[in-house]
Amino acid sequence: PTSEAAPPTPEVAPPAPPVTDAAPPSPVAPPAPPTEEYAPPAPVVNCNQPNINTFNACYFYQRDLVDFKLNRTEAYPINNNWGEGSPDPLVPVDNFSASYVGQFTFAAGAYDFVVTGDDGVRLYVDGTMVLDKWIDQSPQTYTVTQTLTAGVHTVRLEYYENGGGTVAKLSWTLNDNSP
Repeated sequence: PTSEAAPPTPEVAPPAPPVTDAAPPSPVAPPAPPTEEYAPPAPVVNCNQPNINTFNACYFYQRDLVDFKLNRTEAYPINNNWGEGSPDPLVPVDNFSASYVGQFTFAAGAYDFVVTGDDGVRLYVDGTMVLDKWIDQSPQTYTVTQTLTAGVHTVRLEYYENGGGTVAKLSWTLNDNSP
């Protein structure tokens, strides 16, 4: 008897990938640069947050401390006299306001706070209003005496400009009659 060999098993090739006219995939492109219209969100400014040994100064488009326009740090003493101008091109020449707040270290004693404003000014020491001249006026200087304990105290000056000259000043000295 002859033995018949089994027919050979045909080798099956794996299926060929589909044929396509598309270009091979390219690496991911980097994001497009921002357009000129793009502006990052403005930082949140807290105009009530006092700086330490300087003033956190906020300027507003309206004379009642609304419509925020500009924030910057200003040194003590506040000695601003812009003539017929404004503190910055972002702030109008007339009908603007400002708030200056800072924390300063005082020795115990009576202090003379000297404020000059054209137009309205209000002065607060540790949250208490000690001067309220929120009126239209030519440059006027006011002196308010406050007795302070030794330590850190918060000083805030609010100011508005209605028209004409533009002056906002604040300084203090230990009163000679202080113990």
